[in-house]
Amino acid sequence: MRRNVFSELLLASFSLVCVAPIAFSVQRTCNKVILSAAGTMEVIPWERVQAQVVAKGCFEDGIQQGSTGWGKLVINTTRTNSMDDQAWAAGLLEGYLTSLRIKQRYQSWSHATFGNQTREYHDATERYVQRQLLWVRAQVEKHDGADEYWAHVGATLAMMDGLSEGVRVAGGQKKYFNGNISRAIMMMNWDYDLFEIEGHLFPNGTGKKVDVQRRKQGHCRALVKLAADMSELFLGHTTWESYAMMLPVFKWYNMPLGKGTKSVSMSMSTYPGSLMSQQDFCMMSSGLVVISTTLPVLDNNVLAGLSPQTVPGWIRFVVANRMASSGPDYRTIIGKENSGSYTNQFMVVDLNKFHGKERRLDSNTLTVIEQLPTKMVSTDATPYLLQGYWPSYNRPFFPEVSIALGYPAAVSKYGEFWDYQRYCGAAIFRRDAAGIQSLDQFEKFLRYNDYQHDSLCALCAVDGKPVGAC
Repeated sequence: MRRNVFSELLLASFSLVCVAPIAFSVQRTCNKVILSAAGTMEVIPWERVQAQVVAKGCFEDGIQQGSTGWGKLVINTTRTNSMDDQAWAAGLLEGYLTSLRIKQRYQSWSHATFGNQTREYHDATERYVQRQLLWVRAQVEKHDGADEYWAHVGATLAMMDGLSEGVRVAGGQKKYFNGNISRAIMMMNWDYDLFEIEGHLFPNGTGKKVDVQRRKQGHCRALVKLAADMSELFLGHTTWESYAMMLPVFKWYNMPLGKGTKSVSMSMSTYPGSLMSQQDFCMMSSGLVVISTTLPVLDNNVLAGLSPQTVPGWIRFVVANRMASSGPDYRTIIGKENSGSYTNQFMVVDLNKFHGKERRLDSNTLTVIEQLPTKMVSTDATPYLLQGYWPSYNRPFFPEVSIALGYPAAVSKYGEFWDYQRYCGAAIFRRDAAGIQSLDQFEKFLRYNDYQHDSLCALCAVDGKPVGAC
């Protein structure tokens, strides 16, 4: 895993469900995608009047110009167009508006991901991804829009295809993408699926010091916290990442796709060129908020049965965000055609079931889901939330998931670093989380990382040295 050297914090406090206006603070670039008389789509300036608008959007490049270091992207599509046309146009516009940042991110990401790997590793993982993509496309074509799930999978692929075309139209040069823009976009979107694909293809490692690398995996801290008087619910996620990932973008999509769409609007934190939240924080107009932390696989035997004839985790994540209307519903959708890759603990908060004014939480206000290659395991975690909070820190909660992923053996070999209860992150949550009663306190806690001086962080040492985040 990459060395963690900086953090990105996402948090929210809910006492009412509301939609905040999107504020741009620095210069932005805005364009439209239209359907031309010839039946093709083209990007035009925002100011040009045109009736056949398929998508419109703006990008504020605050990564350099703003004080936050974040880009802001807003994409809107029109209901009168088909699902695939909306998705392709949205991708086209996003690729066009953010092409420079996509190029920069690909160069950083590809070096961080493949720079120290053999050509055999690179080619084998790419072949697997290509086979998986071909299978998914075949299933979409087979169902031809008749099945809502596969229609949404197809729309996600259409958006990815449009993204590649947008980069090309904006003048993206193949030389910056190892000779193939579409392939580069594909691999970046499969990014977090690659950990398990690697473990499946190379169960004995790839030449790295695998045990040490795995001990450094895990770079997230998430918290769902109920205020003492039950009037507010705090949700937050911190990603500790390498400098190679310092191109964050917050994206707002408004896409009335139809065909089982429960969330027309979705906002998320991610990176240029990625269509899912690679910082694991999504808010949907359905009232669901989804946060997740990665669960490192410590025993590659569980990955032996992985098959490319499945839907990759990142696509299942996007589809579930659009189609689910509750926590149990989310579990069902994200478990369809389970690839076994992108192994996560998902926390699905249903704000429709949180009644702050009445100081009441309905069942499944919080649903916790963990993924195995063969199944999804879940529970209504609202009773835990009623006791104060639910923590998440890259360790599996469910015993059967922990056993299957190899955690008991790792605890025997390495000690409490891999133990759900005794891990340093768990200790810090126990010490600090119960006392949080305001958004300022919540933010301070999630950003806290005094790994060089906090005595509890010594529990996270690797070879006697702090790992950089605890």
